[in-house]
Amino acid sequence: MFKAEIKLICKNKGVAKAISEAVSPDNVKAPRFIKVKTIAKSNKILSKIVCSKKLDSFMYTLDDLISCIQVADKNLGVIENVKKN
Repeated sequence: MFKAEIKLICKNKGVAKAISEAVSPDNVKAPRFIKVKTIAKSNKILSKIVCSKKLDSFMYTLDDLISCIQVADKNLGVIENVKKN
């Protein structure tokens, strides 16, 4: 069994909440042998990943989660820039 906990610190709690909500729907689609839970707590994003199968599946899940977080963060940055202009 493989486990990981990821804690990311955001600039404020609104960003943390928006990102955690953006990636949470992907967590629901995970196969039964992978459990992913992501929440926002204050200005932090907390993710727990548990995989009961292969290391490859675990690593793919970590990579996918981080990629989704990056996309959500980038999109929030674009939205902020649009609002400023």
